Amino acid sequence: MLNLTEAFGGWILDTNKGMWFGLIITLFSGWIIFKSMFGSVTLLSSKEFECALAVPDGLGTKCVEYVQKRSK
Repeated sequence: MLNLTEAFGGWILDTNKGMWFGLIITLFSGWIIFKSMFGSVTLLSSKEFECALAVPDGLGTKCVEYVQKRSK
């Protein structure tokens, strides 16, 4: 008797619908991994933003919250 995991794997490998399902899940998982590892980067200018909250980071500190400077 096949257990549920073997039956599901067989459906993915043996049927056309299963192949498309497996392909979509694989591409979606790859996209999530890509975006989490190589997500967008935002560069802030020191002329426009200043650090509002710094936390210890080894021997130095790193800023985890920025605020926009007010125009004078």
